[in-house]
Amino acid sequence: MDEIVATSERIRAARTFDGQQPKRVDATFRLLRAIERTSYCRSIADAGRALRMSRQGAHKTVIRAIDKGFVELLPNRDDHRILQLALTACGRAALAGAAFDEAAWLAVLLNGLEHRDLAVATRVLRGIRHRLARDEQEHARVSRSRR
Repeated sequence: MDEIVATSERIRAARTFDGQQPKRVDATFRLLRAIERTSYCRSIADAGRALRMSRQGAHKTVIRAIDKGFVELLPNRDDHRILQLALTACGRAALAGAAFDEAAWLAVLLNGLEHRDLAVATRVLRGIRHRLARDEQEHARVSRSRR
């Protein structure tokens, strides 16, 4: 477990040759990914829930994304009081660029590692993650039943 934690910390601290994080994890890019993943337009409140932040925090993040030209607000067809978020062409291009940069960094990082070794590591990490998720769900269930 110590090895997993140490590796995770190294990955989190890693930088590309130009000093950027290999995976954009700032709130703006988390917002763009949340909008991209959904099959419907998100409201600001939906974005806050997806990002696990307050509606006020989500609102600030949305404003920053709008200022950068990544997101636009559109009226909801069913309820005109609600504004919904949509990616702009610029937002889609920013996500594509970030995905390309991450893939390039990963290719360099993993160059020379055997496919079989990567497959084993992936299986082990996935198994641990699933067990931790199961334990978290069980803990939440027990906590609810005690109330």
